Amino acid sequence: MTTSTLESPEPDLWTLAAAREAAKAGMKTAAANNGDPYQAYARRFVIGFLRDNPTMHIDELEPMGLQPPSKGCKAGIGAVISALAKDKWIVKIADDRVPGAFLAKPSVSSHGSPKWVWQSCAPEWGGSPKTEA
Repeated sequence: MTTSTLESPEPDLWTLAAAREAAKAGMKTAAANNGDPYQAYARRFVIGFLRDNPTMHIDELEPMGLQPPSKGCKAGIGAVISALAKDKWIVKIADDRVPGAFLAKPSVSSHGSPKWVWQSCAPEWGGSPKTEA
């Protein structure tokens, strides 16, 4: 009986640091490919959602009316979410069951992969974002 091992042609792609860098590069590419009009629209939409809701999960946005980018892909929303986190409009919700972990739930739009649940930091919920809407 023979066994084989999974070998990666590029072992550095399996490291956490490399995965983070690839994710950042992907979000920058998505933002560049979707153009500023979509980014501005999506940012305004999500901030409006955050003003009305104390928490947010990515799957809640489309049913509330968020339109996908004109190219038909949803990749552009990740860059918007990252920018809103950086600007302190949202923060990850801590998972009380596991110290140091954050709450996530499966995403229907991402084939069940877990996505963060975010807490709104809009002024309406007692927050103070770094930027205006």
